Amino acid sequence: MDIIKIFPEYTYRKDGMSTRKVTSKNNSKAPIEWTADTDFDDLIDLSLIQNSKFKISPTDYKIIVDLLLSYNLFNDLNKKTRALYKTGLCYNSMVESDIISSYFETIDELNSDESNKSNIYKSALKTHIDNIIQLHNTLNVFKTTDEIFKDKKDLIIYRGFSKGRYNKLFTYFENNYLMSIGSIITTPTILSTTIMENTAIRFTSDDYYLWKIIIPNNKFKEFRYTYLGKTINIDDPRQLTEAEILLNMGAVLKCIDIQPNMTYMYNSPTATGDILTSSKRCTLLIYEFVKFSKIPEQMIKNLYDCVTKTSQYLTAHGKNKNSRKNKNYRKNKNSRKNKNSRKNKNSRKNSKKKGSKKK
Repeated sequence: MDIIKIFPEYTYRKDGMSTRKVTSKNNSKAPIEWTADTDFDDLIDLSLIQNSKFKISPTDYKIIVDLLLSYNLFNDLNKKTRALYKTGLCYNSMVESDIISSYFETIDELNSDESNKSNIYKSALKTHIDNIIQLHNTLNVFKTTDEIFKDKKDLIIYRGFSKGRYNKLFTYFENNYLMSIGSIITTPTILSTTIMENTAIRFTSDDYYLWKIIIPNNKFKEFRYTYLGKTINIDDPRQLTEAEILLNMGAVLKCIDIQPNMTYMYNSPTATGDILTSSKRCTLLIYEFVKFSKIPEQMIKNLYDCVTKTSQYLTAHGKNKNSRKNKNYRKNKNSRKNKNSRKNKNSRKNSKKKGSKKK
């Protein structure tokens, strides 16, 4: 296979709006923020908060990945049941994750207003849904790959997965028989990928999954060149950069090969500037890019509804004791109401019968 080896830095227009041919520098903000690994306390400090509500938050990949994975996997597993988000189950599936729980706990540490906690949480999550929309749309105005490369070579990108963050994704794939040759998947979240195999292996958990994605040159018109690094030659052994290509959600991939228990040698930079060589074992899944599926506007609307159309009593970890208490109260109240209604109805009925006997 003849593959691309030299990747040029993406060029932006300095000012003005993005067009079909040119991406504005203003539109690079969200992808660049994505690459930052900001602590939650710093993320909150950088957010715009007015009247105890989040208005704007920086793009954070940890929160976005967690929201999209939790929402899309939950709703796909429950797609036969309509409007589940209205029950609060969808919301709970998102906020019970370690990432969102940790984010809420950090908000608690910086905010002492106990009475308005639920609204603060929801407003914070809404800013990240806004960021999902902005980032998704931004990636779609990058140049297509055929505008960058004119020769007939294929493009290869890699993705290494960590067990903790992506366990639910691969559990879903395994339970739905999507881990076999010929299976077709649609990526449920935006993903960081790299053109450097060494970098992907570094970020892969031992005994876990490594993806190799081939983008055939006849698909370059559909694949955006969302490369976020400097100009690079992947054959240069000194290159240990992340060399990231940001893969938009909705990428349709077909599995063409699986190579389990592969042992890889890889290099890592050290604090002293030396290079450490190590080995790692993982399962390689090789995919071919098919197309990007259209992300329906309804999905974004339902994601908003999942956050906003839930009980005001929801807490950081999705517990809803007060809501259940109120639900039981309403149930008991309605039960008493129906009981009294039946009692009064029967009383009137008996009274009518007695009156008719007198006649």
